[in-house]
Amino acid sequence: MDIGSAEEILAAGKADFVAMCRPLLADPAMPRKYALGREGERRPCLRCQYCGLRLLVPAVINCAVNPFLGNETEFPEGKVKRAEVRKRVAVVGGGPAGLEALETLCARGHDVTLYEKRDRLGGHVVEGSVLPFKRDVRDYLDYLVRRAGRAPARILLNTEATRELLDAEGYDALVIAVGSTPVVPPLGGIDKPHVHWAPEADSGAAAVGERTVVVGAGSVGVECALGLRMRGKDVTLVEMAPDLSGLSASAGGAAMELTALLEKYAIPVRHYCRLEEVTDGTVLCRDTRTGDIREFPADTVLLALGVTPRREEAENLRRSAPETEVFIVGDAAEPGTIATAVRSAFRAAAYI
Repeated sequence: MDIGSAEEILAAGKADFVAMCRPLLADPAMPRKYALGREGERRPCLRCQYCGLRLLVPAVINCAVNPFLGNETEFPEGKVKRAEVRKRVAVVGGGPAGLEALETLCARGHDVTLYEKRDRLGGHVVEGSVLPFKRDVRDYLDYLVRRAGRAPARILLNTEATRELLDAEGYDALVIAVGSTPVVPPLGGIDKPHVHWAPEADSGAAAVGERTVVVGAGSVGVECALGLRMRGKDVTLVEMAPDLSGLSASAGGAAMELTALLEKYAIPVRHYCRLEEVTDGTVLCRDTRTGDIREFPADTVLLALGVTPRREEAENLRRSAPETEVFIVGDAAEPGTIATAVRSAFRAAAYI
């Protein structure tokens, strides 16, 4: 929800009054930005319920995309202070953590260079935004790219930051936001050509046949399965856990909605199934209760088994600035969500 959507609702006669809560937590200045013709600068709400879940802790309300919310005592004007000494700072990685670090460092007045080895910004948010029901994530990705484009920083795409490159530049500080890589278990057949990371199927980077098995029923696996079923594909989810607790942990407030969609589209979820092997036409899983092997036909196998930090890459780079001025943030430190990526990067950059 934003001012534009509210105007459409009012114009169509669907309501006489529109109130908002979460969009204003994400960006308290959103109405003013629309009034000034700067709606492209609004920070969009993800509708992820990160703020709502904080109420259940209970804890101070925070926002996944607005790191100032809940930190008004520390940042009373909703902005960081200018640094006393301007530094040359490198940010390695252009995902949500790297881009939050970039924005915060520029606000501090530093000379910032961001290195991104891919040809576009966004990190895993790129793949995470392509499914038809991920409009809010697409809005956030567009916002990140627009915001980075306005930043007074040097952004180098298609450029891998090596230790030699960083050493030659002699940066005063370094933010390492190299992200994470998919977990791929060392099992028989896992390297077959019809086995892919689930988000690659979402984005169209990997071809999908007519009968797919998605391994892992967290948010990535469930969303992928839903996307395939919406395209008319036959899809089965296999999950080692006895329930969908992994979905609740990874999807947060969206878990109930995703569970309802699984039921709506009649997608079978086979629990107690631990992946053992992939053959040319089947997926073999071991029943964790009985030890028996269960066989599922598949012409495509998609893995959604989580991600692991790019620790080796981060460790290789961390000596390229003084030890006390190097910060590893986002998934590179610990795999998490957009919220954890944004908040960890902000906390580091706000005090460089």
